[in-house]
Amino acid sequence: MFDIFHRVCDLNYFKHTLKTHTGTQPGLEMNVGDRVRWYFASIGKFCVFFAAQKEIHNTHVSPGADHSVHTPHIHGHTFDVSGGGRNDQVDLLAGSSVTGDMIAENEGRWQLHCHVNDHKKAGMISLYDVGNETSSTTSCDMDVNGVVREYFVQIEEVEWSYYDGDDAYTNMCASPSVLTDDSVSKRSVESNEVDRLGTNFTKARYVQYTDATYTVRVQEDDELGLLGPTLRAIVGDRIVVHARNALSDRNVSLHPHGVQYGKDAEGAPYLDGSVGVDGDDYIEPGQEYTYTWCVPSSAGPGDSDGSSIVWLFHDHVHEINGTNAGLIGTIIVSSRDSANVVDAKPTDVDKEIVLLFASLNELSSLYVVTSVTSVVLLRAS
Repeated sequence: MFDIFHRVCDLNYFKHTLKTHTGTQPGLEMNVGDRVRWYFASIGKFCVFFAAQKEIHNTHVSPGADHSVHTPHIHGHTFDVSGGGRNDQVDLLAGSSVTGDMIAENEGRWQLHCHVNDHKKAGMISLYDVGNETSSTTSCDMDVNGVVREYFVQIEEVEWSYYDGDDAYTNMCASPSVLTDDSVSKRSVESNEVDRLGTNFTKARYVQYTDATYTVRVQEDDELGLLGPTLRAIVGDRIVVHARNALSDRNVSLHPHGVQYGKDAEGAPYLDGSVGVDGDDYIEPGQEYTYTWCVPSSAGPGDSDGSSIVWLFHDHVHEINGTNAGLIGTIIVSSRDSANVVDAKPTDVDKEIVLLFASLNELSSLYVVTSVTSVVLLRAS
């Protein structure tokens, strides 16, 4: 957890780009109502990481990182992937391509970026513009049978353990008695009170409450773990999230995938040309903000999907640091003809299981200083 990583192919030696441009890419312009076809393609190379232990010469090969794996993601819209359902991002390997069809329906300047943390950090970000030459309205109107789904979410600091007791070794299919002190498995889960933190860290979470007093928590499903609450809606509904930042010294936001929003509810600060509607960009400590998200048909299941579809929401003020700290949640949107109107759950399944697969890097967390300081204090004592 506290090892030093040395890269044979370091990001400093090359830039991640979109097309042939680093930064804002010209020509990505369209109008409300346009039928747009995105062609995403990728080439790349493979880099191997080496993880150094206490001395550089005492090395072992850690799992490789393939810089040709990309996840293009667009703000403000969704698209239908050819043969692959509805999404707002795709997965690309080197030499692969994916086609997505989109109806431009949300006016504004929107971000387009790779969702791989290292790639976005290294510059794989661009913008696209949706104009409104005919003054057409967007598809944010509620269905005649739609309802407003209201949620109260507080951002809180928590002390979190990745494993309980011996579960770490159970998951690794290994016993601590057969592992050497310098083994990768043992170093990753045990603290030595010198330079390894073990599995206990200070994290941040989205926590759901019953009302604006933020005193009674909503019961969570056990399998969610660190993952934030599951927000639900039916196509044609509207989601209203009252968010309160209970962190002491960090600005945060809620940025949703899949659903539709205006510039006052995107939860992502960047140079998008918006004026006077930036309160959503970040919530200061002790402050509150209300996000309103629409759920048009483009936010619901596509023709190749089942009766429901899942989207993420996450911090976008410090996207890499915030998500590594734990600020991630989900939104499940169900089709109107296959959902319970009261709780918005799909009626054609008996059980739902929400799982997040993620490699959380504590050295890129909002709380890395807190974690490092704890080691320093241990060594000083």
